[in-house]
Amino acid sequence: MKDLEKYVKDNLELFNDAEPEPDHFEKFRNKLELQGNGGYNIQRSGMMLKIAAAILIFLMTAVFIFDYSIHGLRNMLAPQTAAVVFPADVSDAMQYYSQEASQGMNEINQLAGSGEEAQQLKAMASKDLRSLDANTSELTRAYRDNPDDERITAAIIRNQQMKETIIKNIIQEMNQTKK
Repeated sequence: MKDLEKYVKDNLELFNDAEPEPDHFEKFRNKLELQGNGGYNIQRSGMMLKIAAAILIFLMTAVFIFDYSIHGLRNMLAPQTAAVVFPADVSDAMQYYSQEASQGMNEINQLAGSGEEAQQLKAMASKDLRSLDANTSELTRAYRDNPDDERITAAIIRNQQMKETIIKNIIQEMNQTKK
């Protein structure tokens, strides 16, 4: 390959001295049309864009409906977990980390603004928090069945700490990005 490049560079004047014949482009276009590749069909690409947009809208609607149904399911399960009474230290720790996560989400909302990237970031943080809340609900049900298991209470507290850690990491990344 280097030999070819060297040859072209050494003989550049041989390659650049002649102009193509006046009907060169017309012959080229005719050959393309004979092969069936004549010109790019703009109407076809417009239709493909419409189809892609319709599919995208359909997928986004499906994701929204799925997310909404999961949210409704979680709300139905919330009364079951509300009846559990934790020891004071576990309850205080859960409340502390929930407040920290809530304040962190407020800070993310302030830092993010309203752009598309900001909305994606907010959605990602909310999704992570919902996932951790679902884990906490499962752990709470397990605690209700076995209140003497210290591993469950430790897992609940760790889960709450993870919420705070995720929010702090997102805020830290946002602050670094702004610099």
